[in-house]
Amino acid sequence: MGLKQTVMVLMLLCMMFTTCYAEDSAILAKGDGIVITKEDMEVLRSRYAKTFTTTEAEYCQALIRTKLFALAAKEKKVDQLPEFKMNLEQMINEALANYYVQRIIFEYQLSNETIESYYLSHTNEFTNDKGELMPLDDQLKSQIKDIVMKLKQVQIIESEMEKLKKQYHIEILDPVCIKGETTK
Repeated sequence: MGLKQTVMVLMLLCMMFTTCYAEDSAILAKGDGIVITKEDMEVLRSRYAKTFTTTEAEYCQALIRTKLFALAAKEKKVDQLPEFKMNLEQMINEALANYYVQRIIFEYQLSNETIESYYLSHTNEFTNDKGELMPLDDQLKSQIKDIVMKLKQVQIIESEMEKLKKQYHIEILDPVCIKGETTK
């Protein structure tokens, strides 16, 4: 499934499971069984602004399209089909896992020693136009933290994965599940 298809499926899921809206949110469009609010638009924009550049009208049309198709699908009981349920469960699991990983990374605390160590071992990256070492102020610490976090993400995720495998007593029964093995 391509990126656009995945985004559309996730939008569909979001719209299917969010039918309530805030009382104070401006209603942008409505119909039988459908309400599109400014809040819906903000949620959609916050999710996809980094991925897509688009207009307010395109966001609104995407919301209308998604809610219309979701409503029609429910009426035709598409949500009751076994293959839909299986795909939905997989998409929910992937969304939950992605959210969990984002939270782990967000909550990970880097020590000042780690930031200072990176600074001292990469001095060539932190020099000004005169070739002088820039002072390690709060702004530079924040930049270094971003750099180190990007470098550590895989390590953080792998560490969490190992912890969870132990916690949930995961036992690999088929070599295809072992890192480095190829599938047929």
